[in-house]
Amino acid sequence: MASLQVEMKRRRGTQAQEPGAGGSMAGRRRRHRWVWVVPFVLYALARLPSFFEPHWYTDEAGYLTVARAVMHGRVLYSQAWTNKPPLQIWTLTVPLRLFGTSEAGLHALTFLSGLVALVGIVWAGRRLLGRVRALVAACALALLLGLPWFDAELVVPESLLLAPVAWAWALLLVRLTADAAGVWWRWAWAVVAGVLAGMAIAYQQTELAGAVALGAVMLISPTVRWRELAVYSGAVAATTAAWLVPSLALAGVGAVRFALVGFYVGYAASSSPGPAGYALLALAAICLAAGALVARRSAPVWGAWVWAAAELGVAAIAHRPYPHFLAPALAPAVLTLASLPLDPRRFPVRYAGLAAGAVILTILAGVSGADAKVVQAYGGWYGQAVTTGRLPGSSTLDVLDQRAPADRAVAGFLREYGLNRCRTVVWSSDAWVYLLAGIPVRLRTAPIYNDVVLQGEARTLAQVEALDPTVIVVSHDAVANWPSIEGLLQSRYQLVFSMYPDQVYVRTGSPAADGTGSC
Repeated sequence: MASLQVEMKRRRGTQAQEPGAGGSMAGRRRRHRWVWVVPFVLYALARLPSFFEPHWYTDEAGYLTVARAVMHGRVLYSQAWTNKPPLQIWTLTVPLRLFGTSEAGLHALTFLSGLVALVGIVWAGRRLLGRVRALVAACALALLLGLPWFDAELVVPESLLLAPVAWAWALLLVRLTADAAGVWWRWAWAVVAGVLAGMAIAYQQTELAGAVALGAVMLISPTVRWRELAVYSGAVAATTAAWLVPSLALAGVGAVRFALVGFYVGYAASSSPGPAGYALLALAAICLAAGALVARRSAPVWGAWVWAAAELGVAAIAHRPYPHFLAPALAPAVLTLASLPLDPRRFPVRYAGLAAGAVILTILAGVSGADAKVVQAYGGWYGQAVTTGRLPGSSTLDVLDQRAPADRAVAGFLREYGLNRCRTVVWSSDAWVYLLAGIPVRLRTAPIYNDVVLQGEARTLAQVEALDPTVIVVSHDAVANWPSIEGLLQSRYQLVFSMYPDQVYVRTGSPAADGTGSC
């Protein structure tokens, strides 16, 4: 017997050394590990032009001016106004402090957010879909998040919440497959998921819909326990209270309520999908509820359908042509599509209700569309990089917005002549001049359209007159939309610099009008 055991050990050792046996299996395992680098390489290559984008997107400037004010000690919502929860602003103080107003620094932040989200989908996908389907889903998501189809490179709330939302749902979806006997799966995952969902709400208040949808999946799932749902709900509530209570104490209930809720009443009414749209939304909700109840005992990917529906529902209700509204729906969309059989005839009947609801919401949310202008600009950037062998600069992407070159020129003019030290008002929807020239915001908020919404055009003009600015910068589109500024300019100011669509006016008779640069 002893000699037989020795002979068996000898043969196993010989087989392990043979190239066709264990060695090849180890090699295949190593290759399988390396193949997961592919989606991350695709993501990095697709995002490369974003680091060369000019300062062009209006919302980025609006958030950054508020972040700069908060860094200087202003109280959010009362002294520095925004209509977003505070985590959006607090997060932007980090690249602003580290890199200033560098667009590359800002987009490094969204690159990291997308990367963390991609890691979460890879982690969950391998456990839900298997290696091949998970790899396909990861590569698809890498391209969707990496390329600018849905503006995921921009520093907007939808881009920054990608990471916490992806991991909150990844934990839940994997939990639906797990044995509930382990300590981790008994309660700790729910704490993490709740904190992450609360963080997402702290970036964008509409993510409350996603947090509720996640809780609904837990509620109807036959494998998740009531205690886990209670722990999750408590974690969401505690995380939300951690920023909401201090905000209410500092800025006041009325200011916070209007900024985060009241402001959106008129905003939503102006872009309502109409009675037919709301009827379709109700039908989609019925289909989803029935579909979730039918599918809840099937493969855990049914939860991804609910996740996708929640994110699409937000975009459908907003009903605005902003591609980034669709960005949070990309991850669940690729998971659900990757889970389907290749043969449409084998589509699982149990998913019919979920699919019907998702299709209705996709049609309604389709108004958000994709940003073809940015896609074309990126194509030109890549074409120049390939043909010249060099990475093009930001001027190649100036086509993203005609205001980008003008804003740089105006900021340079103000700095050159010392006018950035003067009291200045920018009557424009684009707030980049404030940041590029280092000018403090003296109105309630930087983009003029928000000032008009907050207090009306007449009161906004009265505030400008009361400030008696030495310099007023206007943009052609803002003057066309809110023309009351023209009377003030014609009576008291003179044009000193113009580059379409921007113009710089200096108060007549002031030292600055003499070209001395003195205010």
